[in-house]
Formats: sequence, structure tokens, C-alpha cells
Amino acid sequence: EALINQSGVDKRSYSSKHLPNWLNKVREWAGQVTQDYQLPKELEKFRQSVLLEKTKKGEAPRHVLFVAIDELFAEPLTLRDLIMARALSEIRTSIAQEKRQRAELGFDDLLSKLDAALQSAGSEQLAEAIRQRYPVAMIDEFQDTDPQQYRIFQKLYLGQPDCGLLLIGDPKQAIYAFRGADIFTYMRARSEVSAHYTLETNWRSSPAMVSSVNKLFAQVKNPFLFKQIPFIDVAAAQNNQGLVFEWQNKPQPAMQFWLQQGEGVGVSDYQQLMARWCAMQIRDWLSAGQAGEAWLVNDDKRRSVEASDITILVRSRAEAALVRDALSALAIPSVYLSNRDSVFDTPEAKDLLWLLQAVLAP
Repeated sequence: EALINQSGVDKRSYSSKHLPNWLNKVREWAGQVTQDYQLPKELEKFRQSVLLEKTKKGEAPRHVLFVAIDELFAEPLTLRDLIMARALSEIRTSIAQEKRQRAELGFDDLLSKLDAALQSAGSEQLAEAIRQRYPVAMIDEFQDTDPQQYRIFQKLYLGQPDCGLLLIGDPKQAIYAFRGADIFTYMRARSEVSAHYTLETNWRSSPAMVSSVNKLFAQVKNPFLFKQIPFIDVAAAQNNQGLVFEWQNKPQPAMQFWLQQGEGVGVSDYQQLMARWCAMQIRDWLSAGQAGEAWLVNDDKRRSVEASDITILVRSRAEAALVRDALSALAIPSVYLSNRDSVFDTPEAKDLLWLLQAVLAP
């Protein structure tokens, strides 16, 4: 109330007669058990946009709460939102009850219970017991760690000079955001560990490819947006110095970009064109390989290019389908290695389910 009274907002609109009544109505609404999801009309008086509009002279009242009220009105709850929120709560409760009745725990339950135990009073005895059994922990693919998992590692190992915590990861390979992995967790951990070690040699790629990648990412200061995730140049392995791809008697650039001419190109048209270009390029390489004009060279050893030498990386099943159709149109067979929607649909998963069910209920 004081914030509004001391501001330049129009006091005829926010008079001493109405303002206390509005605030009381909002306080009363906020303190009640939710019966419905209707917002009181008095709450709208405290939207930041309304307060700015009602301030003709002087400084308008500003507060994060006013902004939050604006956002609340900008995205009102729908019936679907309410049903989903209620359903999520009910489903969580019913699943927890079912697990208790069956005396079962899932992977997430193990994490949640350990996390809660380590954060509770008297948890040091548990933490010490775990450290005694596992004095050194090596966490591979750490970029896919979520905040809860890192909180567990923190509690167990950070600030423990008699223990070791080795975190191995590359944030540029983070692929599990859908499962809760958080790149900010990686950045926080990077700032909390005592030392950083980086692999300085690429043992897989040709010198030309390594050099191309180095030059590409050196074009901007922070290629991965955050300064905490730097790009570090690497060198090619000595054993790979002779790796070259030759086509039509010429060494080929390790990295090439295809650009479509014109402006205002639609995404669908662009993707289909790129898929066709990709398929035609592969056709030319395979034909040249059969004719002895496309070679993979390693020093004094050379062999012709074959279909098994070529892999196409895509971002989604939809992109994979475009490329596969383009290859099929040129009579080039292909294998899609992520062809199944879920690992749980595989015959192996069903066999494992039957085995586990037999163990649970012999």
C-alpha cells in the first residue's frame, strides 16, 4: 500500500477509499482454500501494465509481484491446464500407493530416497558409510547429470580431501534434457571442482577434419553461448596424419557446406532439397568407388569407398525419413539404426519382462 501511495500513480484511480478495500479483497482471496480458479477483479488493479497506464506524472510503482500478476493474467488457466494439474497429482499419489503395496521401487525412487536421506538431519553417518565403501567415484557422461544426482555427489564428496570425485563429460554432447539433465548443473560443477583436465588430441579424425572443426568454432568468442563452456582446440593424432579421402584423383575437403540459393525458402522445401543432394552425393561416391575413382587413403594403404563407410547424422526421425526416401529413389539401400520408437517395444525387452515377472512371482 505504501509503495503505491508514495508513487506517481493517479490517486483518483487509487484513492484512499478504494485501495485498502482492494488489498483486503486480494488478501482474503489469497488466504482461502482454492474453491475455483476465478481471479478476483481487484487483483487486476495491481498488474504492472495497469499501474504504468495509470501513472501520468512521476514514477510508477514497480515490483516483481506486479509483473507476476501481469504474467498471470496474460496466460489464464484453461480447463485442460486444471485437469492436467489435478491428474498429475492424482497419478503421482496412486502410483506411490501402488508401489508401497507391492514393495517396489523405481530408479527415480532410489535417487529421491537417497537424496532425501542425505539432506535430512543426522545424514552424515550415512554419507560417511557410503564414502567408506566408495572412496573414489568416477562419473562418466557427466553432462547428462541432473540437479538431484549432482546434489547427491556434492553431499558425498565435495570438501572431502580423503575422497576423490572424477567427473568426465563434454557439455557439447548433452542429449538428455528430456530426462532432466541440466547444462547449468554441469557449469556449476565445473566451477566447484579443484582442477580441469582436457584431452588435447583427437584420436579418431583426420588432420583436415580436426583443423576444419577448430577453425569453424573459432569464428565467434562464445560458440556455445556460455563462457563457462569454452571451445578448446585439439590436435590430430600422429597415427592419423595420412588419412585422406580422394575422389576423382583429388583430395576432398574434410568439411563442406551446401547452401540453397534464393530467399524465403520454406523449411520443408529446404529439407527435401538437402536430402536429395545428400543422396546424389552418396550415389556419386559409391559409383566412383566401384569404378576405382573414390578412395580412403591411410599413408600407403588405400581402399575403395563402400556403402559401409558412410553414415548420415540427422536430428529426428522425420529428417531420417526424408533422407531414406531420397536414397530409395536412387535405388540405394540404407539402414536406420534408431528405427524403433522405444527400446521397450523390442523382443528382448519383452523377454526380460517375462524373466523379471517370473523372479517376482515364481
